[in-house]
Amino acid sequence: MIKSASYISCVLSVLLMSGCEKVFDVDLSGYVSDAIVFEGTVTNERPPYFFHLTRPAAITGGDYYNYEGIDDAVIVITDITEGIRDTLQYVKPRRENFVYYDYYNYDKKRNETDYVNSVSENAADGVYVTTKLYGIEGHSYSLDIYYAGKHFESDVQKMEPALIITDLKVTKVDLGEKGETFAPLHQLH
Repeated sequence: MIKSASYISCVLSVLLMSGCEKVFDVDLSGYVSDAIVFEGTVTNERPPYFFHLTRPAAITGGDYYNYEGIDDAVIVITDITEGIRDTLQYVKPRRENFVYYDYYNYDKKRNETDYVNSVSENAADGVYVTTKLYGIEGHSYSLDIYYAGKHFESDVQKMEPALIITDLKVTKVDLGEKGETFAPLHQLH
């Protein structure tokens, strides 16, 4: 009995010691990923088209990621169908109460100022605008980004014709603790 008690106490002490851990403090505040984020769309609406190029900034402990704009890249969008290469123009932000961008509108052939809705003030740099491209349904487009000695390229994408919506029905959806909201109703025919 004493022998088995000593075995049990040895096993328990081994288990207790194996549960010990050493805490290492790692400073990640200076880490920056080499990834880039490109946001924007060529549509069948009148140009120009705005694009936002960013990279993740230093890691923070918050609930969101910080991004900083990239202002020294070369971005080329090519209309494969027509053979038109458009090297996008960087537009410097002008910060007043909001963030504004001054650019040349090649469709209207005049200088304009615009507020780009999708760009937040803390990531206002990194906005580029097209200089000659028109989005046309049925045309195919490609994207090339040259930044920091690297070449990023997209697959060729075809602009499909816009869907015509003739009817839309919604239904109220219960989200539990978050309340209720309306959502499109899908009906099978």
